[in-house]
Amino acid sequence: MASHDSEVQDSRLAQIIDEYTDQCVRGETTDPAALIRRHPDLASVLQDVLPAIGALVDRQRSNVNESLTVAVERQIDCDISLPTLPDFEFVSLVGGGGMGIVVAALDRRLNRKVAIKFLNPKYMGSTTGLERFQTEAISNARVQHPQIVQIYEVGEQDGNPYLVLELCEGGDLATKTEGGPQDPRWSASLVKSLCSGLAAAHQAGLIHRDIKPANILFSADQAPKLADFGLAKQLDIDSGLTHAGTILGTPSYMAPEQTSGQPDKITQTADVYSLGAVLYELLVGRPPFKGHTTVETLHQVKFLEAVGPRKLRPEIPRDLETICLKCLHKEPSQRYQSAIELAADLQAFLDHQPIRARRITVAERVVKFARRSPWLAALMVLLPLSVTIGVVSVWAVAAQSRTLVQAQSERLEIAGLATAIINSDIGHLPELLRQMPARQDAIEKQLRQASFEMKGSISNNQRLNLSIALLASDTTNREYLWLRLLEATPEQLPVITSALASGDRSFVSRCVSHLGDKLHSDSQRFRLATSIATVAPSSSIWSERDVTELVSRELVKVAPSRLGQWRVLLLPVIEHLIDPLQSIRRDTSLPEQARLFATDLLSEHAANDPHQLFELLLESDPSGFRLILARLPSNTDSVIGVATEFLHQRFESSADDSAKDTHAKRQSQAAAFLL
Repeated sequence: MASHDSEVQDSRLAQIIDEYTDQCVRGETTDPAALIRRHPDLASVLQDVLPAIGALVDRQRSNVNESLTVAVERQIDCDISLPTLPDFEFVSLVGGGGMGIVVAALDRRLNRKVAIKFLNPKYMGSTTGLERFQTEAISNARVQHPQIVQIYEVGEQDGNPYLVLELCEGGDLATKTEGGPQDPRWSASLVKSLCSGLAAAHQAGLIHRDIKPANILFSADQAPKLADFGLAKQLDIDSGLTHAGTILGTPSYMAPEQTSGQPDKITQTADVYSLGAVLYELLVGRPPFKGHTTVETLHQVKFLEAVGPRKLRPEIPRDLETICLKCLHKEPSQRYQSAIELAADLQAFLDHQPIRARRITVAERVVKFARRSPWLAALMVLLPLSVTIGVVSVWAVAAQSRTLVQAQSERLEIAGLATAIINSDIGHLPELLRQMPARQDAIEKQLRQASFEMKGSISNNQRLNLSIALLASDTTNREYLWLRLLEATPEQLPVITSALASGDRSFVSRCVSHLGDKLHSDSQRFRLATSIATVAPSSSIWSERDVTELVSRELVKVAPSRLGQWRVLLLPVIEHLIDPLQSIRRDTSLPEQARLFATDLLSEHAANDPHQLFELLLESDPSGFRLILARLPSNTDSVIGVATEFLHQRFESSADDSAKDTHAKRQSQAAAFLL
């Protein structure tokens, strides 16, 4: 009988909660106190559940801009107050951090999704900021094309200008590729599609001047589109943005002529160069030039030749490399002269037809070398001339000249690889080092010579690359690499670890020994443990609680932008970190960011387990609750099933008040999730 009464009570409770939630969502006036008085036997549960549901609905129905402002503040770290637009309902933050803040919104008049771009209030007093915003509006309005983000409306609210744009729900290219190399044919097809939009912009008298992965967006059906014409040059308008001395664009993707600050010299071939730089990054996972500072990058763009993509990824088709390098030619006249020409060669490549661009010849390599080293080039010319005077046979002269050119070409190849090794991003260094064995001695000689010549001006990252490349022949670099390991970034750590561990069986034991050395800081010991995780995840140290607690504590302290990278390195041992991370998540004495990081790591680990995710939801504070919800799209239905089952569970009536309160709060959290 008692069991039957309990089932009836549970059924009544579920019905009351459902009806109350529906009333709140419909906006009907509801009085939770009156409802509780009508059901005194359920009062203890309803007192907790109903106010929570009401508060949650109120937050959703109230000024959404307030919650959006919080999200913006967290992401771009500034105080922002977005104006309310009566005809639009804000949905979510899309992006922010530069001069613009973009939110996804619903246009109530036309019942369509749009993107609204506001000028960041930090730049409201900036003439340049307002000019760029106006330039984007005018430029976008001049061209209509499926491969260009469309502008629907321009307006101003409370003194804050805004643009209503086509919403691209597929994200941007930078996020989509995550900095990794892509399939060559997919890359060629993508750039070919963008060429048609770029050609339309050029025909409308526009030069984009800031084509880069972050400005290439995708629609919901994954169609690529060019965005952000804020730096566009309008050929028939003298814009204030294009005065002499101004360098506009993003260094790694800008054409050499853009680095001179002479906008009158910039033509549509500058956009062709930028598309080539995007294609290069898609093929090899990095832009053609990327220094450690902006000045260094600009210097590389202007004076260095890009390393051939096939040197970094030999499987790249030769014709596609040829197309890419033609786009990146230093001389604008030697590039494709229009986006249409580039598209034609890309289509020929995709159709397995001959392309119009031709590969750079040995002679052209020598000419490029001569521009960089005129004195050495002069000697190369004088040498065959002197031979001609003393030798009658023209054929002998020709043969010797060919030998000299071939030898010089080989030297150029070696010098190019050595330069690439010295200036490479650490993540691409292993691929370059795999090309060394065939010419090991010559390349090492070149590297040692470069190291000697650069003394006093060598950067830390260049010295790191040199130390790794020369470690096999000069073990004095080992101690320097140990010191760098203790301060390594997540990009550097696996490369340094691999170099030190290669051929050294004592590496792990030395790491373990240093890990126990209290003279090292917690941050340094964290890096040692992470290094062990990458090469010896089955080490017995992962059963030691003090090690896993140390790693977990340090992991939640890292900068937000680095958390994902460190997590990837620790994936082989993540199971050992679950308990310490749970403790951090529940410790209210710790900073909120640390607890949120722990929640994020745990929810990502539990992403495919609806029961674990639901348990995390039940125990989370509001910030953690929202964070976990972001993990749900792939298995929302499964978690809903678990939550529904939980809400209908019978609770022992004999339980004490504390247990009942806990259960009521968990039910409230479950109801909030279902809502």
